[in-house]
Amino acid sequence: MQSSILNNQRIRIIFLISVLSLFSIVASASTDGDSDGIIDSIDRCQNGETDWISNQSTDADGDGCRDSTEDWDDDNDGFDDDANST
Repeated sequence: MQSSILNNQRIRIIFLISVLSLFSIVASASTDGDSDGIIDSIDRCQNGETDWISNQSTDADGDGCRDSTEDWDDDNDGFDDDANST
């Protein structure tokens, strides 16, 4: 009987930890620290300008960085990022 109670408690604890972990992942995945419309998990400029909305006219490549202030040669190879082969 005690073994069954311990197993039930373990299952409840594991379930609770799983739910809390999932909630944490979902919450962090939807965070947009600089309010540019691009969530931090895919935002290349997480600490960029605040209260700026990324759109096609100001962020053509959709990376969350304002085009007017963006470095077009991220790897400093002398070629624009668009010209680099993948």
